[in-house]
Amino acid sequence: MALIVALTACTSSWNAPLPQTWSNRAGLTVTPIATGMWAAERKRLRFGLFDVGSRSIFSRTSSGALVVHAAAALDDGMKAGIKQLGGGVTCIIGSGAAEADKSWVEAYPNAQFYPDAQSAVIPYKKADAVPAFEVLAIAGDKELERKFALGDSEPVEGRLSLSSLVIKPEPFTLFFHSRSKTLLCGQAWWNFPRSKRPSFEDDEGAAGTGAVHDCPKVPVEGSSLPDARVSKRTRMWAGLKNGLFWPIRRSRLSQGLIYREQVEEVLAWDIEQICPAHGDVLRGQAACKAALKEHFLPQSRRAGNDEPPVEIEPTGYDRLKDFFDNFYKQKDEEKAAAAAGGAK
Repeated sequence: MALIVALTACTSSWNAPLPQTWSNRAGLTVTPIATGMWAAERKRLRFGLFDVGSRSIFSRTSSGALVVHAAAALDDGMKAGIKQLGGGVTCIIGSGAAEADKSWVEAYPNAQFYPDAQSAVIPYKKADAVPAFEVLAIAGDKELERKFALGDSEPVEGRLSLSSLVIKPEPFTLFFHSRSKTLLCGQAWWNFPRSKRPSFEDDEGAAGTGAVHDCPKVPVEGSSLPDARVSKRTRMWAGLKNGLFWPIRRSRLSQGLIYREQVEEVLAWDIEQICPAHGDVLRGQAACKAALKEHFLPQSRRAGNDEPPVEIEPTGYDRLKDFFDNFYKQKDEEKAAAAAGGAK
């Protein structure tokens, strides 16, 4: 108990309380998510009307440094929290918002910066290209698999792995933190609460959902996240996303073979918790797998009444891959021609 009190006193100067909302139930500057993972949870308005929340995530790598998934602009609280966690920032994955990303780049100029998750998984062809992560699969093409390390040249426990799901209009990128068995799903999966309590909390196999992760570096009072009011506008947005927008997109995507292979790849991971960019964290292996199946697979696929996959038109990722393939092919041909000319 004395240790907890001492730690609380030590961190209270930087982990200042913030307004408690459904998107920041603990009401803290930095909230512990899992072993080696923390989040800066903030309120975020969509179209100026719907509070969809945002979650910037700090993940520990095997080298001890941090990877930042920046969902919002860096503030003094986040900066102090990163310092308190120890270990510098080795990689920043931006949000696509220029001003927000700029705040991170200026604060950590030595970190490798990627403007978005997709730019970190471009299939590099050159040996001297700067790598990002260990890639488990790219667009379902096993020939494009590449192993990337964050601070290590050999596989070690705690490294980040990622796979890319080809979902229009852009690929959604899923990160798997192997040490904590946490899936970072970004925009690919969301979990807006349906009541004052976190979603799925009482479902079978969801043990730990709604609980506070115990972290000595960032102690939180209490063992359960508090209730939080969810506005009618947020519930309306969740209804549109879950009941209209996503089912329409999924009905087309799920016809493609690549999509199905990618989903099966993710479902095979040993996931014990899902940490979305928007919504509550879901815990429990059985609950996580059930939620991912329900989200990514149409009802017919879940029931086993499957239809054969069909070819679908290329995505933006496919075009980007083709561009880099042709670019490096042209460079190699130019080098070969120059070498042939010099040999004459």
